[in-house]
Amino acid sequence: MKTPDSLQAEPSASVLATAQGRQRLVMTALRLTENTALAPQAYERALLDRFVAGELTIDEVLQHLG
Repeated sequence: MKTPDSLQAEPSASVLATAQGRQRLVMTALRLTENTALAPQAYERALLDRFVAGELTIDEVLQHLG
C-alpha cells in the first residue's frame, strides 16, 4: 500500500520541486504543531516562507536555526 506524500517520513524530490509541493509540506507541519510548544515563532515562520518560495533549501533553513 502506498503512503500518501503528506505522511511519508521523507518527502519525495517531486514534492520539494514546486512551490505548491513545498507549501503543502509546510502546511502539514504547521497543522501538526499548531497550539503546541513546537509551533514556529515569527523568525522560523519567515524562514519557512522563504523555503516555500524556493529562496532557501530545507538544509539552509536548518542551518539558520542551528
